[in-house]
Amino acid sequence: MKAKKDREDDYNRRLLSFLNHKWHMQLYGIHEIRKGKWKVYNQQEAYFLKRYKSLASFTQQHKLIRLLTNDHFPFVIPFHPYHDHTGPIQLKEDIMGVTYWLEGDSIHYDDIKDRLQAHWVIKQFHLYSHRYLEEFPTLQEFDLLKKWKRRWNEFYQTRNELLPYMPTTVLHTLLRWGEMAIELLEENRATFTSYPKSMIHGDIAHHNFLRSTNHALFVIDFDLMTKGPSIIDDIQFANRILPHIGWSTNQLFSIPTMAHYKDTEIFHIGLLYPTDLYREWIRFATSSTKTKSILWRNLSFLTFYQYHQRMNSIQQLMIPYK
Repeated sequence: MKAKKDREDDYNRRLLSFLNHKWHMQLYGIHEIRKGKWKVYNQQEAYFLKRYKSLASFTQQHKLIRLLTNDHFPFVIPFHPYHDHTGPIQLKEDIMGVTYWLEGDSIHYDDIKDRLQAHWVIKQFHLYSHRYLEEFPTLQEFDLLKKWKRRWNEFYQTRNELLPYMPTTVLHTLLRWGEMAIELLEENRATFTSYPKSMIHGDIAHHNFLRSTNHALFVIDFDLMTKGPSIIDDIQFANRILPHIGWSTNQLFSIPTMAHYKDTEIFHIGLLYPTDLYREWIRFATSSTKTKSILWRNLSFLTFYQYHQRMNSIQQLMIPYK
């Protein structure tokens, strides 16, 4: 452990030295927030430094944020102007970018105000970003059906490891929900692909919304950005917040930006597919014993405590399609 920390400290010192040499900004502090993410600062300002998975990922995100800020979209954090002229920061194989530091906290989906504002911001993002599709000819198009099939297969492959932790009836129900959703989406594929396309954020988790100290809301982390029908983000958002509202579809469709989905079959199919449970159980199955004990409380709440609430909501949504 000590050797690992020494290596990390050495890397951080070299990184700070490299930034000062490259930028001439007289940075004197660096703090690693989590792997691949740092806070760096001088006497006047602080910045957020992030390692990107590839040059293409940085280039696409920098371009998107620049287009949004040029169009006066106020809900993203700009990159440092340095990048407009010199591209990313490259330290050996590492590709990094710098944005301004925002003092604030993640939102909470338990809070109705946060839910309403977060989805409104995402819809504004869709409204702005559909104009930019031609600017990203190589950006991957989101294939929801392909993702669902892959995730279902991953969950199915872990079934024997999961049986000691859940009743067989629950496991079979989760598998069946996924099968039904895939079948229905295949039947309605033409309708789904006919939806207008925009940029897709792809990771509508609560920690990707930051509320600043002056209460402004920002959406961050476009690592999973793709292009496709904006309903993809909306389905994901619904799946993120439903556990926080007891799987109440009445509360879901009372959100003004969600109300038009109340009678939309494709959206209902998206709620049928248990993407959150597949994701978390796959993670659980591949984790160490120590990590399993940490994950268990939330996982058992999502799966068992809310099981009947979820079942009732799904049954009501699926009545017209039986």
